[in-house]
Amino acid sequence: PAATEIITLKGADYTYCAGGKFTVSDSDKSGVLTWEDGNGTVSYDFIVPSDSLYNVYLTYIPTNKNAIQLRFGLKLDGNYCCEDFEELSFPTVWNNESEDFYEDSFGNQLTPKQVMSDEYVSCAVKDDSGVVIKPYELRLTAGKHTLSLVGFGEGAKIKSVSLTPPENEPSYKDYIGLHKNSDSDGAQTVVLEGENAVNKTSFSLIPQSDSLDASTSPADPTRTMLNYIGGSSWLSAGESVSWRFNAEKSGFYKLTFRYKQSQNVNRSSYRHLTVDGATPFSEAREIEFKYSSKWDYMEYSDGESPYLIWLDKGEHTLSLEVTLGEKNAEYYARINEILKGLNSIYLNIIKRTSAS
Repeated sequence: PAATEIITLKGADYTYCAGGKFTVSDSDKSGVLTWEDGNGTVSYDFIVPSDSLYNVYLTYIPTNKNAIQLRFGLKLDGNYCCEDFEELSFPTVWNNESEDFYEDSFGNQLTPKQVMSDEYVSCAVKDDSGVVIKPYELRLTAGKHTLSLVGFGEGAKIKSVSLTPPENEPSYKDYIGLHKNSDSDGAQTVVLEGENAVNKTSFSLIPQSDSLDASTSPADPTRTMLNYIGGSSWLSAGESVSWRFNAEKSGFYKLTFRYKQSQNVNRSSYRHLTVDGATPFSEAREIEFKYSSKWDYMEYSDGESPYLIWLDKGEHTLSLEVTLGEKNAEYYARINEILKGLNSIYLNIIKRTSAS
């Protein structure tokens, strides 16, 4: 059964550490562990109240402001759960250096420098190739366990390791039912400009300019204007872009995209939608963007009726993450299994015949 409680292990509350340089500030009451060199192992003991399934989340920030990603191995009770746990990747988060875009002497907007975010990142332990779509689940028995992080020489501040109930989002039908009695003030239109994304999990995800379509916002006939994000720099599974916005009224909102998906010729691309860090309903795990060589509009729907998203009044964060989609993930998984089989056959042949 799925867990019903969250087990949070503060970074500084480790049981054992060795092989690296670890520090905890006496004046810091937040419980953060600074793993300065990223070498060695740090372990945490914890108690599971009953046999349950858990996701694992790591909350961290790199100490190297130029790090592309962080890598850790994860052991449970002294052993890796599977081969994938021997090397897990965790993204770094990047922001534009300034909220306003700089301009040259001719008024052309300049691509902003990307700087690593100073905010802690909370990321699930998952397959960074995207073949396994949902975060890994750990099946833990009741009693005492030990979780260990194995370093790869990449320094980080560890705020916490959390074991959480697996995300089990409702279907869209059930989601609407959950909000049918919610008080609505009537929704208003909120426009999120792609180039104004606040968080990106790759420093190559930068605001860009397209001057070929005058209806792209913002536009200017004589000046270069930054007016979109993504394209060829937003292709790898797990890469995420986030926007913050304010909903002035509580209510249901429709979602419409103006997009151009010209990278996967005659094929679709998929994005996983989250609002405030959670998947609103199961259908939001893969939004399909069909091939289009020009800018196009798409209302997010089931083909007949638009999907509605409930927002309470106040600030929210909307994120889109590259995902393979369920069907593509199945194909990739099959291909990987075939390749593993072929490699095994090849190695057996080499053992008997030599490489020459």
